[in-house]
Amino acid sequence: MLNRTLAKFIFYAVAVVLLTWTSSLTYSFLSMALPNTFWLVPLLGLVVFDVGMLAWMFVFLSHAEGAIQRAVAITLCLFNFVGVGLMVIAEILLDGQQMVEAPAMLGTAAIWGIGIWTVANVLGVLIFHLGDNNARREMAMQAEKDAVFEAALADLKTRRIAAQKALSQEMSAAMMDELIAALRTDSNGNGIPDIMERGRQSGQRTLIPPDPMHALHHDALRHSTHDMAEVDAILNDLAAARAGRGGSSANGQTGDTRPH
Repeated sequence: MLNRTLAKFIFYAVAVVLLTWTSSLTYSFLSMALPNTFWLVPLLGLVVFDVGMLAWMFVFLSHAEGAIQRAVAITLCLFNFVGVGLMVIAEILLDGQQMVEAPAMLGTAAIWGIGIWTVANVLGVLIFHLGDNNARREMAMQAEKDAVFEAALADLKTRRIAAQKALSQEMSAAMMDELIAALRTDSNGNGIPDIMERGRQSGQRTLIPPDPMHALHHDALRHSTHDMAEVDAILNDLAAARAGRGGSSANGQTGDTRPH
């Protein structure tokens, strides 16, 4: 029992020292790579390397639910481990030592790695939240609601096609009533529908000379039903009367002396 406890203590002590060592090297390289930033910025950068590696490991073991979250957690744990290795090697080889020549592309890769690892961890956080079981359930339910709504829109068109004949008849009947009311309008009460008067519809008017046929036709128009054939007949009679009067007037103006 004592040996087991001692071994556990030694293991965790070594783990703490190792993480402190790698974290210090990572912080040192971040400080060198970002010389003009506030001192706290390189410390925050440990979140995407050493601290991020441990955080995603504990998330995978104790918090992740479902295949998506567990895959994201273990992938970023291993990905951040690779980042820690890149930072440690870059700091050791590029911190001024003269014994080994650093690879030409190491500095470029390490500098680009800071941005790449940061963006990858941010993306991992987003995917982890989208992969939450409750979030997936809500998205699935919303997708089904959207499908029902789209089906309702399609069914609405079908229903409109089926009912459009009855609806169009109802609308045309209302428009017919409005048309007949407009034909019967006599705003000045002179016994002549406004549509049969020339000139402006308000104010001083230029009227057609009296015609004995007007009284009969106006009375018939006023008491008629909404039968279009009857309305057309009345209007045709009025037009014929006006045409006959116009022809008589023209004969008088040309000096016709024939007996009447």
